[in-house]
This record gives sequence, C-alpha cells and structure tokens, in this order.
Amino acid sequence: MDSLGRTGAVTCWAVLVSLWLSTAVSAQPATRGLSAPQLDLSLTLLTDGSVDVRETITFDFREKTFTEVDREISLRRFDDVIDVRASMDGQVRIRRGRTLRVTWKFPKTIDRSRTFTLEYRAMGALALATGRASLEWFLLPSQHRYPIGQARVTWTVPKSAVRLGRPTVEDDRWGLESLADGWLATRANIGVNETAVLHDTFEMASLAVATPQWQVNEDYAEQMAPAFIIGAGTLFVMALGVVAMTMFRFYRPSVELETVIPASADSLPPALGTALLAPAPAVGGPQLQATLLDLARRNVLQIRDAHDGAADSTPSYEIAMHEPGPLRPHEEVLTDALWLHMKNGIIGLAAAQPLLLKALPAFRRAVRSELVQDGMVDADRQWAARAMNVSSAVVTALGLAGLLLFRVMFGHLGNLPLLLPASVVVAGVMFLIAGQSMSVWSQRGVSTAASWRARRTLLKGELRSSWDGKAGEMWWPAGAGFELAGKMLKVSRSAGEGQAVPAWLSHMDDPSAALATIIVATTVQPSSGGASGGGVSGGGSSGAH
Repeated sequence: MDSLGRTGAVTCWAVLVSLWLSTAVSAQPATRGLSAPQLDLSLTLLTDGSVDVRETITFDFREKTFTEVDREISLRRFDDVIDVRASMDGQVRIRRGRTLRVTWKFPKTIDRSRTFTLEYRAMGALALATGRASLEWFLLPSQHRYPIGQARVTWTVPKSAVRLGRPTVEDDRWGLESLADGWLATRANIGVNETAVLHDTFEMASLAVATPQWQVNEDYAEQMAPAFIIGAGTLFVMALGVVAMTMFRFYRPSVELETVIPASADSLPPALGTALLAPAPAVGGPQLQATLLDLARRNVLQIRDAHDGAADSTPSYEIAMHEPGPLRPHEEVLTDALWLHMKNGIIGLAAAQPLLLKALPAFRRAVRSELVQDGMVDADRQWAARAMNVSSAVVTALGLAGLLLFRVMFGHLGNLPLLLPASVVVAGVMFLIAGQSMSVWSQRGVSTAASWRARRTLLKGELRSSWDGKAGEMWWPAGAGFELAGKMLKVSRSAGEGQAVPAWLSHMDDPSAALATIIVATTVQPSSGGASGGGVSGGGSSGAH
C-alpha cells in the first residue's frame, strides 16, 4: 500500500486535527525575553534508512531570569532513537517515552547567551512504498515560542542513494542550494511556531532499507480503522438507545407555571417544599437553615441576644429551647442535636454552628424519608434514576480502565483504538446526565413541586419590586430554603425602620444585625449528593523558562 498517497477517512481526520492543532499552537504568544539568533540543524542519511541528527541552537536570555531549556521530539515515525547526546555547561536530563524529552538545567541566567547541542540517531526514518523510500522531516520544532534570527539546515545523503527528484521544502521563504554531498536550506527572521517540512525521495533499491515497524503499524491501524470506528459507534448507539428508552418510559409533560397556584406558607414544612425544586430531593444547607428559622417562627426555639454585662462587648447570640415536644423527624434531628449540648436549655449560636453541620447527613436522610412517606416520590422512577447513576459509575470506571489498557496493548497503533474505551466513557457520562436529570417525583410530587416553584418565582418578583418584610414575614424560612434569605434581608432593610426583620425577632437589640449573623452562622455547604495516520519526522517542541 502506498503510505504517501493515502486518502482514506483516517488520513482526512488526521489532517483536520493537525490543522486545528496548528491553529491553536500558532496562537500562542512568544516567551518574554527569549529569542534564538542562530539555529543549525545537520541531517545525515545512512544507507540503512536511519538519520544522524545534530541540533545546535543559541538562545538569548533577556528581560527575565531563565534556568531551563526543554526540547521534545515525537518518536511516532521512528522505530527507535539511539546514541542520544546533549551538551551544555550545565545539567542535562534525557527521558524517553512516546517522545524524547531533553531538559537542560543551568544557573540563573539573564542578559546572556547560551548554546545547546543535541545529537541522536533516528532509526527507520524512511517510509517505503512502490519502490520508493521517502523522507518527510520538520526543519524546526513545530512548537517554539520564540523567534529565530537565522536557521541553517544541511541535508547529506550517501553517494549510493539514487534520488527520484530534487528535495523540496514546503515554504518558498526557504532558500535551497546544492552542496557537493547534499543540500543547504536557509531562512532568516522566523516567527513563533513557524516551521517547514523537507521532502526527499530515493529509489528503494539504492539503499539497504526494510519497511520500518512504525509504518507497518500505521498500515495495520488503517486496515483496522473500520472495525474500531464501527465498534465505537455500536457502543455509542447502544448507550443512546438505553437512555432514550428509559427517558421515553418515564416521560412526563412539564407543568406550566402560569397555570399553577403558588404554594401557601404552611402547605409543607419549608425544608420539604424547597427540596422539591430539583429532579430529585435536593437537601442541604439552605433546607437546614429554613428549618431553624421556621422553628424560631413557631416559637419552638428562641434566638436572642447573649448579654455578658459588658457595654462595649461584641454582639453575640444564643439559642434557647425548652425540652422539645413531638415534631416532624427532620425537625427533631436539629432539636436533638442542639438539646444534647445545651446547658439549662441554652447554647451559643457560635457553638451551635458545628453541631448543625454535623447533623446535616441525618437531616438529609430524614427529609428524603418524609418525602417518600408523604407520597411525593415515585418508587419506580427513583429506582430508574438510581440505576442510571450506578450504571454511570460502573461504566465510566470500566471505560477509564479500558483507556489505560488499550494504551498499553494498542499504543503502537496510534490513538484510533482508544475510540472503543472512549465510547464507553461517553456512555457513562450519558447515563450520569440521564440519572441526574430524571425526575423521581410522583404525580402528587410534580404538582406540589410546581406550586413551590411558582412561589419561588413570585417571591423573587416581589423582591425586585415591592417586598413588604412585615407582610411577608411568614416566608423568611422558605426564602432561606430558596437561597434568598440574604436578598430578603437586603431588600427589607431598604424598606425603612421596622421593616427589616420578622416579628419573631423583634425582641432583639438589633434585629437586622442579628438576622444577618444568624444567616451567616447557619449557612453550611451542601454535600453533593483521534486518528492514526501518516506524519512527519522531527518537529516536536522547544522552549525555555
């Protein structure tokens, strides 16, 4: 198969990805204070198809301090890289993997020039096809965030090599002239990330070369491409089908808020009513705060000033409570958490805050249990949503493990095999989205949630126009559950004296400041429930910092 003339789908994708990457790379700004006045590249072709490479670059370090230079070379179109040597008056680190990465470390340098040299032999650098041996090579690093003043490239070939045409450079700005044993390419004033590709072709019989392994892998990957693509597409369609059938099975028309009567204040405890707004019970800090304020509104507990006798002392507050009587389970979670740590029925607000945070998990369980007992939750829909969420975790974990396994087993075939485990990861994400967006509410729960959603919309509208803190004081607990308590306080303060706080806090010295402190102290954070194809040798990246 002619690897230089591929026009299949895989190559098309590779070209599109390369164009996108080149656009992204070209948009990178130059590294401040870094320039390369001179770059020399020497390429020597050997009869076995390997290339001896010597790169020498001089950097000018200006404006800021530099301590490190990096050079990274892709090994994708090489069978191996041997005899790697790097030199400079400093420490050099060489690492191999899917790339060859060389790092020069040196003392802090500013307003000075340094020269760096890298030598290596690239094995299997020629691609073979229909009696030809061809070379494609980036003359400069394809990613370099510095300008280059002058670049000089020499290209030497064995005398026995028979050329099939003149070597070319894919950029007319490069000057190309012949030498006794090769060619010389030069160019001045090269911008950030600008590069060019050298092309040369020889008669295969004039060189002692064999098909390089990377080319064998590319040919095999191209042959296997339809299988990988079809397999990934099949997995994606199957996952999409599961999601579609599940959503169709539990489809329910949305309720128009314009046709809904807003919920009344005592139709449900505020923690339950405000937990209905999400597709599944959303219970966290706002609902806990709403319950505390509602208990204060109903005089189950009292929030009052804590006087310590000092006239200039910082205001502090306390919670007082008699032994609580029968309450709803989620309310008893809070009263029990406070009562166990009260002295003579009193606890400071600051001391109560960590107790409320600690009680949040039990509070969440109690609210959810009450919603089920009140018939707000559809058991079948809840099971389906839970199944989708569990499936998402399992499928995503399998997909991520598959990415690692396929990288190890099929990494020599490029990135195309990764489509299979990647499609499994995508399926897991689809399951997660479906599970999180699926409503678990029964028909009663849907209508009740709509009424509370309408009340939130109405309350937000009133806060933007004519909020009356006194007339609407019954909505302070629900407003906290809607996460509007701060906005309510701000708007009611602007309404004038006597309008800033509800009547059940009017006994305090500074009710407005006290309510602000209560809101802050009882605010706790809720816990959340590419393609394989042909490429070009050389290139890579180069930079300094």
